Amino acid sequence: MYTRKLALLGELKQSLLQKAFRGELTAGAAPLAIKATVETPTAIDVEPAPLLPAPIEGIHPTDMHAAILAMAFRNHDNAGKLRHFGHVKGEKIAHLVESHLGLSLGRSPKKNAAGPNDFPHLKKVEHRARMKKYFTVKKVGERYEFDLGPNFQELINQAKAALGERLDEVNALLDLVTTMTTQQAEIFATVYAAWNNLLLAGNPAPLDEAIVREAREDWHGDKLEIERPKFFKAIGWMREKGLVPKGTGQKVE
Repeated sequence: MYTRKLALLGELKQSLLQKAFRGELTAGAAPLAIKATVETPTAIDVEPAPLLPAPIEGIHPTDMHAAILAMAFRNHDNAGKLRHFGHVKGEKIAHLVESHLGLSLGRSPKKNAAGPNDFPHLKKVEHRARMKKYFTVKKVGERYEFDLGPNFQELINQAKAALGERLDEVNALLDLVTTMTTQQAEIFATVYAAWNNLLLAGNPAPLDEAIVREAREDWHGDKLEIERPKFFKAIGWMREKGLVPKGTGQKVE
């Protein structure tokens, strides 16, 4: 359409020139208005790259990860919920801080039996926490215990100062997850990651069945031990609480 209109405009100009040479256009004749409507080619819609978790100024991502664990430990301790706090729940909290709040902790999450995890990175965080005397983590039976170091509170203070106005968001998330059992936190974080994966793959409105399949059947064999209705219930609860993912952050491979 665009090329054709340019061609017609050219033909019209040529015709007017020929008439002028033949004297068919006089000085007293009313000027001929020429109006050409040219359509601007439609811009191609380019899908924007997903927003990735952003580092927080004033603190190293690994220290921020350690601080999130320290704050989560304190929350669980104050609530009498330490029996539900360990590696599994700590990783679920870290994933939600990155994926839902968009704050980078330096992780590269993978599909794991217990949900979206990056245990190699967690080991680095715990090593750094031990070296800087923030805390140490040791396994006792089936549980993980935190031993607080002399710089534990200093770490929390540094993280709070760096978070600034975003501290309230982090505290709200920690308060929410503190009330959950380990399995509830696992289902919540896994459904969030699965739902987000579908959005990142180009499905703007995945059906609940597709979300559950991604979070259960297509995630890890151990997820089959959890009844399907619990995943559907988590989806409804997340919508009710406004915890629906937006297709940002990293895909959990």
